[in-house]
Amino acid sequence: YNNPKIFKIINLNIFLFKKILLKFLHVFEGESIKSYRNRIIQTKKYHFMKFYPKNLHFGFASAYHFDIDMNYKNFSNEIFLNEKEISVYKNKIKLPNSYALIHSQAKKTFMKNKDWGPEKIQTIVNEFKNINWIQVGQPGEIILNNTYACYYDLTLRELGYLIYNSKFIVSMEGMFNHMASAFNKKNFLIHTGVLPLESINYPNNIVIEKNSELKCYPCFSFNCIDHKKHNDENLTVDYAINIIKKNF
Repeated sequence: YNNPKIFKIINLNIFLFKKILLKFLHVFEGESIKSYRNRIIQTKKYHFMKFYPKNLHFGFASAYHFDIDMNYKNFSNEIFLNEKEISVYKNKIKLPNSYALIHSQAKKTFMKNKDWGPEKIQTIVNEFKNINWIQVGQPGEIILNNTYACYYDLTLRELGYLIYNSKFIVSMEGMFNHMASAFNKKNFLIHTGVLPLESINYPNNIVIEKNSELKCYPCFSFNCIDHKKHNDENLTVDYAINIIKKNF
């Protein structure tokens, strides 16, 4: 949407026989028809990135089957907000002049090991009292104390505006990390070691990790029993706060 490199967007959900149409397109994949998706069927135990080169970015893994010479350096995502959108969001969402974004927990329905723990995130908020913290996330996630506001009902483009307008982000691996790259926004990325860092890292990241002390890194497992112990003993909140202070 608003991407000058996109000529037309077609919503396949409007077609009655969408599945048949998709199969038809897959048959004719080639130089002019490409499907952006990973071709590894996920198992119940492992993430599909386990079956790709360990230094390959997530985005390129989904285009691994493209017959294109792609540049693997300085990769980032793209979100295009026009001036009209920005004006609408500015009037709709009341924000302080300066703020930072944070979320209390990573998405755990798919992979529990990405989550660092809301109690650790709360300690970060408490430590930086001079920051207007804006919490974002999903309904049902733990609400942090001492924040300026909490938004759970934003559209993805409204969330993009919050990231675009923020000073920086503190996030665990997931959507917020990927969206922050679109605006080259400083993101303190708490990386628990589920996936190789190379697969989710961007030039705008300041990474908080202790992967060298995690025996199973990268484990790719949906629910690794070693991760909680690792997070508590090695990837401590004091360690994270020190990195944030040094790069504030």
